[in-house]
Amino acid sequence: TTRLEHVDNCTVCPPGKFCDGSTPTEVTGDCGAGYWCQFGATRSDPIEGNTGSGICPPGHYCTVGTTKPKQHPCPAGSFSSDTKLERVDQCTPCTEGYYCNESGMTEAVDKCHAGYYCEPSSTSPTRAECPEGSWCEEGSPTHTPCPAGTWSDVARLTSESECKNCTAGYACPEPGSSNGTQVEC
Repeated sequence: TTRLEHVDNCTVCPPGKFCDGSTPTEVTGDCGAGYWCQFGATRSDPIEGNTGSGICPPGHYCTVGTTKPKQHPCPAGSFSSDTKLERVDQCTPCTEGYYCNESGMTEAVDKCHAGYYCEPSSTSPTRAECPEGSWCEEGSPTHTPCPAGTWSDVARLTSESECKNCTAGYACPEPGSSNGTQVEC
């Protein structure tokens, strides 16, 4: 608009865009990836301040043209403690032995439940049941086989001490057995 009589009649640069003033009546371009521009941004890579724009926060990523700081959270099963992420694939898969059940997490803090194990990107504390012949303590990234000479036909054991000794008259030479009568003596 031309011939404005008062500064209050000026239009603020729209969300997701920046206006550097080089062309007073037009948008200069999109807000850059890794940043968010809510309104009035004067750069594609704004630093937080009074412009309602800034650096993408931890737990989130900001694609080109992002309008809010928490518009794109890292999905459940991932997290990020870093700022300025530009894409969802920059979010870190949840750490093995832990689960990330919410979006926008900045760290993996909750361990998997005893009797279960959690591989990377787990979203549940009971993601994978510890199978027969194995045990899983709290925070296990995988199941641990009962040692040779022991066995278990029960799933979700929580410690090695729950593995049973081989049945009298039999040997259990292989770790992880779910059969107490593997080899007759």
